[in-house]
Amino acid sequence: MSNFEEAKPAATIESRFLIYQCGDKTFGTPLTTIREIIKSRYVKPVANTAEYFMGLVNIRGQVVGIVDLTAKLEIDIRQNKDNDRAVFIVVDTDEGAMGVSVDKVLSVQEISSVNIDFNPKVESNINPQELIGIAEFDDNFIILMDLKETLSNTSLLSFGESKFIDSAV
Repeated sequence: MSNFEEAKPAATIESRFLIYQCGDKTFGTPLTTIREIIKSRYVKPVANTAEYFMGLVNIRGQVVGIVDLTAKLEIDIRQNKDNDRAVFIVVDTDEGAMGVSVDKVLSVQEISSVNIDFNPKVESNINPQELIGIAEFDDNFIILMDLKETLSNTSLLSFGESKFIDSAV
């Protein structure tokens, strides 16, 4: 193999992914990167943040920033968004716990590496470092994302360490 060829997985590897939906798009994230999934709750807005940053929630005494993944990825919402069904997927990042709001969690699936295109040739609003690949599963395409990387790239302050916010949430 020359230095210019893309490295491919040496063997078939089965990985478990959390499958979820934002708008009409289906995404998956490696299950091992997910800390927890919680039902949506009141989010305390924070002034002067990115439009996709919803605000802060208190989860068992820990302040967690929440990003609206649909807004961050600029996904077109054609139907009314049912906020009562939204859930937060919480991930530990290098800056502390962060979460994303998604429309709904569908399932946990094992996806074989042979069913994943690790170098898809598509134009996307997803940063290439955040994209794991695109999987074909049950005649559907699933966009596989590294949420830890997505949340690390949000250019947000680490709110988990802020003392003044603890009483506000």
